[in-house]
Amino acid sequence: MVKLMDYFELGQKAINEKNYEEAITFLTKALPKAEKKKQIEIYTVLGEVYGTKTQVKEAVVHYTKALKIAAEMNDIKTEVKLLKHMGTVCQEAKSYQEAIKCHEKCLEKLEQVQDALTEAEVTRALGSLYSITKNHMKALTTLQRGLQLQRNLGNKKGEALALYELGVEQIDTENIDEGLPNLQAASKIFEDLGMEKDKKKVQREIDGILAEIEEEEWIEEKAAKFKKFQNL
Repeated sequence: MVKLMDYFELGQKAINEKNYEEAITFLTKALPKAEKKKQIEIYTVLGEVYGTKTQVKEAVVHYTKALKIAAEMNDIKTEVKLLKHMGTVCQEAKSYQEAIKCHEKCLEKLEQVQDALTEAEVTRALGSLYSITKNHMKALTTLQRGLQLQRNLGNKKGEALALYELGVEQIDTENIDEGLPNLQAASKIFEDLGMEKDKKKVQREIDGILAEIEEEEWIEEKAAKFKKFQNL
């Protein structure tokens, strides 16, 4: 007779082999006799598997089941972890409104526990989601908050990512005077960290902006000369 742990381990093995349907079968068989903590773990893994398969609805169903058990146990730290995972899965699957709900709920729960790193990560992710969904006012305030939290932690990579996302949002809202310096600061940090791929990504944004500014200045200069010529 196959034991509970055997089913769980077989499910994990199937995931490692990317045999997701088999993993779902084994993990589901592991559920009925599992204790509550183990059920949370199994539902979480199932959520991750469905997320990998981009079956967002199924992923959310399993994360929600895990959340329900965690809430019954008053395990707020686990709720925070689950909400963060669920938000990330939804964001990667481009289910942005669902991701926003998860991250907002996660921040609410974080008011009851001390987890500065998770708060900084979720705040930045939420700001990025507000930006993607064109909620510019919330995006700016949330990204600025996320940037400050990353700086408080001394997390240079997180600071650079927050500066980049804030800079992009500021450029999108035509605040070039603040957006461009933030992008340049992000590029410098990525360079210092040896993150060449990220540096090049930011530099492309900067080059595009500078090219647009140069073109606008050229057009304005030509228009001024034409107007002067007409007045002769």
